Amino acid sequence: MARADLHLHSKYSLDGDEWTLKALGVRESYTELEHIYRVAKFKKMDFVTVTDHNSIEGALRLAHKYPAEAFVSCEFSVVFPENHCKVHILVFDLTEKQFAKLLGLRSNIYAFRDYIRAERLAYSVAHATLSVNRKIDRDGLEKLILLFDVFESVNGAHATRHNQEWTEAIEHLTHEDIERLHAKHRIEPFSEDSWIKGLTGGSDDHAGLFIGDTFTVASGRTKQDFLQSLRDKKTFGFGRNHDYKSMALSFILIGGHVYGDLAGKKSPAFISREIGGMLRGNKSHGGLLRVLSFFLVRSPRNFHKVLGKFFSGIFRGYASNSSLSSVQRIDLVYKQLTILLDEIVRNMIQALGPKQGRAGKARWLKKGIIATTFLGAPFFAALRLLNHNKRLLEDLEFHEECPARSAKIPERSLWFSDAVRSLRDLEEFRSKRNLARGQSVRVAVCSRPRRPLGCSGALDLPMIGLLRRRFFGCFSLRIPSVLGALSVIEKWNPDRIVIDTPGPIGLLGFIAARMLDVKCLVTFSPEVSRADLPDTEDGTFEAVEKYLKYLCNLADGEYRGDESQEKILFKRRNELFENPSVVRCL
Repeated sequence: MARADLHLHSKYSLDGDEWTLKALGVRESYTELEHIYRVAKFKKMDFVTVTDHNSIEGALRLAHKYPAEAFVSCEFSVVFPENHCKVHILVFDLTEKQFAKLLGLRSNIYAFRDYIRAERLAYSVAHATLSVNRKIDRDGLEKLILLFDVFESVNGAHATRHNQEWTEAIEHLTHEDIERLHAKHRIEPFSEDSWIKGLTGGSDDHAGLFIGDTFTVASGRTKQDFLQSLRDKKTFGFGRNHDYKSMALSFILIGGHVYGDLAGKKSPAFISREIGGMLRGNKSHGGLLRVLSFFLVRSPRNFHKVLGKFFSGIFRGYASNSSLSSVQRIDLVYKQLTILLDEIVRNMIQALGPKQGRAGKARWLKKGIIATTFLGAPFFAALRLLNHNKRLLEDLEFHEECPARSAKIPERSLWFSDAVRSLRDLEEFRSKRNLARGQSVRVAVCSRPRRPLGCSGALDLPMIGLLRRRFFGCFSLRIPSVLGALSVIEKWNPDRIVIDTPGPIGLLGFIAARMLDVKCLVTFSPEVSRADLPDTEDGTFEAVEKYLKYLCNLADGEYRGDESQEKILFKRRNELFENPSVVRCL
């Protein structure tokens, strides 16, 4: 059996669909071809190829240097002309003439498909459930099933759920399903046995971290045998799936190189190169970070000391065990990033205290906002991207007897309340809200360090500090660790989030709901009285009122006891964003 990672990007991938990168004129990958080849062979890949976006320059160079093991491939951005929905199609073993022809057919997926079929090219539809411009829907998926016979079953850059549920749906197709879809869409199926689909796997790696971790298996020893297996639909995909941690770290590493290109500064690219080398398990990297951390920790500036501890923590964890797996190395960097962000937020809280002067407050708030935005944004973006189209996945079966939804799993609800701080509070909260006991309902609790509640009804979120301000009956507000809490919430994977209070824990619930793309309900009203905010400064009351109205309008509705009694009182968030002047309150 032969193996190949059939979805890889190199530094020649310049024509992607990310409009921000295209506008800035920077690359979406900085991985060298020689590194790709060396790592792929180390991971026991028999054949090597790169699938840069709408480009074969890198693939040609690789095939020219290693003609027996490499072939020319490309990831094309192809469009449905009726609604401009973009999908990505991987095409393998191309000639320059075929590439030029396909490049001219990208605006019409039907003509693009016909050319592939006429030329008997090996191909695979990449990450079918994730359209790059977010226009894919059930009709689009049905059309893809008719148009093509080979699909990515394991895309290493996307979540397990997307890969598994899509694969399960197409693996259980029948002849009758194809006939029904043909009658509905009037699209000629790709082949006479189009209900049988070929499956491929690829890492979709942009940062050089996961080359060969996801791959395609086929029979045959030669390159031509392998490609013929692709054409005959006799391939299978295997390997790892992405999680938001690994995706976000890929964003950060690429972002460091991008910033270095745009600003002409070497330091961001240097840090990205050093951390990236450590994540890849390269023993020659990390030493320079140790030297940098040594000087930063001894800096008179507190902000530099925080960064120095971050770099030092990464190096110590890496140096103490050089045999760490890729997952363990990612967890190490994520842990240190969590500590770094928590320390920045903790200093921001202290800056709001009465002992800090106005200049100190402004300085720490400015640095804190920049740092938290830079560090948190990649993880929020990764969570959002991996959970995009979750509601489309809930109804993926294309025939009546598909087992994808045969066992109905109870909806998992997660409640967020700033008032629950102990087991007694938890019991009172459950009794007041009439919450059922069991594994399907949890209450998010911001527990003190080393003192979690540790009961089945609570989801313990790490706390990093207290904000001692009187607010809605609470004399102090607990501040959760954002990255630490998101890791716990994502692992529990709720289907619905209910916000009981609008404090820091409640705000975290709103963030989690948007990132995980789940239904978000509120129990509080946007109305606020002066009694709730005693002894406040001028303007505080109005600011809090606007804040509550904004949160309520972001929610999907108000919690009314159970699903059958829930009455949606707010406009859907997409409608609100289309018309920001519309504000509806309780």
